[in-house]
Amino acid sequence: MTRFGAHHADWCDRPLSDFANRLEQMRHFAAGEAMGTPLAIACWEAGMDPSDPRRGWVMSVYARPLARGRGYAQAVLHQIACDAAQSGMRSLGLHVRDDNHHARALYDQIGFRAVGPAPRPAPDSAAETVMHLPLDSRLRGAEPQ
Repeated sequence: MTRFGAHHADWCDRPLSDFANRLEQMRHFAAGEAMGTPLAIACWEAGMDPSDPRRGWVMSVYARPLARGRGYAQAVLHQIACDAAQSGMRSLGLHVRDDNHHARALYDQIGFRAVGPAPRPAPDSAAETVMHLPLDSRLRGAEPQ
């Protein structure tokens, strides 16, 4: 099973430069209790939605089991929203598996709203929902609470 939309087979024969190029395109954020020990991570990238070039796309959201429900993922997503707004994005989008009720609750709490089914299922054929978050200009320079 895959968590982030790709299988090992999709990447195993690719050169290391492909990974480096992919990582350079994304902005990465982490939260935790000590520097160098992240408890939650996520990244975002601009230019992935041809229907809206000012929508950033959130990917690879993950919180360690011991950190879930403690605000770390929420802090990471808040920083992504601030960074995306400061980068000129008007909204964020993401896909969430329909059976991932905890993630869906987190995204709902932050203000993401379901806009419809994902155009294609996840690699393991799980159904996903597309969610969007409008970015308020007040996020520019805002600090997490």
